[in-house]
Amino acid sequence: MESIPPGANLSSIPLALNPNGGPPNFFDSPSLLPAVTGVGLTMIMTSGIFVIVRLFTNIKHTSKMGLDDYLCLFAGRDGAIKHTWDVPLSVMTPSFIKVRIC
Repeated sequence: MESIPPGANLSSIPLALNPNGGPPNFFDSPSLLPAVTGVGLTMIMTSGIFVIVRLFTNIKHTSKMGLDDYLCLFAGRDGAIKHTWDVPLSVMTPSFIKVRIC
């Protein structure tokens, strides 16, 4: 993507180019929510099973939990539900970057 000219309306520039070459659809874009929900729930259940097995094994063998065990319990990630080419560049605020990326 080329550099953004000064004074450009950031609400009309997509975060990324559409790989199919189509125009961005900021207002009625298809949602990735069903796919994200399905994959997310599957990963949450799978990781939950592994964390339970890990905690059970550590407690059984060492009779205590370490910092890494507590971090496993409280770990989590946030996801996105739209394609980047359907999201305007104006959403990239410093607070958005701090919460989503950092």
